[in-house]
Formats: sequence, C-alpha cells, structure tokens
Amino acid sequence: MPSSKEVKLTVSAATAGSLVLIIVALLWKWWDDLALLSAVFGGSIGWLVGTLISPYESEAVQFKSFGKVVSAFVSGFLVSKVDTIFGIIPRNEYHDLIMNGKVIRRVLVGLTCGLIAMMVVFIARQYYQVDAPKAGSRSRLSYLKAKRRQAQSDT
Repeated sequence: MPSSKEVKLTVSAATAGSLVLIIVALLWKWWDDLALLSAVFGGSIGWLVGTLISPYESEAVQFKSFGKVVSAFVSGFLVSKVDTIFGIIPRNEYHDLIMNGKVIRRVLVGLTCGLIAMMVVFIARQYYQVDAPKAGSRSRLSYLKAKRRQAQSDT
C-alpha cells in the first residue's frame, strides 16, 4: 500500500501534468506569441516564488533577508499601484483594451503557469530535501556554522 507521501506526490504530479497539457493545448490552438511569452514569464515567476517560499535548510538564512526586501517592495510599491490599476478599469478609453479576450487569456495563462510552477517547486522542495543530513553526517548549514565558529575562535 502506498504511503501518504506517495499518494500526495502522485496526485500532485497528475494534477500539474493535466493542467500543463491543457495549457499547451490551448496555446497550440490559439497560436498566440504573447500568450506563450506570458506562460513563460508566469512560469518563471512561479518558479522563483516557489523556491523562495520553500527554501532548503542551507538556503534559509540567505532567503530570509531576500524575502524581507521582496515583501517590502510588494507591500510598498505594488500595493500602492493597485488603486491606480483598478481606477483605470472603469474608464471608457481603457475598457476595450482591458476587456479584450486576448488580453484576458494572456493574463490568465501567465497566472495559471505561475501558480502551477509555484506549486510544483514547492511540493518538490518540501518532499525532496536534497540537503537533509544523512545518518552520521552533518548538513551543509551545520558545517558552515561550525566553520564560522572555528574562524571566530581562531581570531
């Protein structure tokens, strides 16, 4: 009988695979270069976000400071622009552009690819900890901490 972890991974992989196949089929049908670019961009951003929200033990210290910078940017700059974005939607001169089917599908393809990539990276990094210490050995982070303590005691 498969373990709970194996079932979760199988269901997640099947769901992500199905969604990717649907996106590929739609991109093939639409033959839209900007939708493809949106998919690549969304996937790249999703990969980055998935990596940031699920750091390996050796990356945790580095990502903590980087995460503070990103969250300051998001909370400060981007949130202040949300009002502007929602303010132009009702205007007649932008309505046709924003409510255009091609624009909507490009945005949705980018968001969908971003979410798929984020979830795949998150699940993979949570269930496959490559730098988890093996029995009788130290992890990379433990090694670096011990080396830092040794360097401080030598001075």
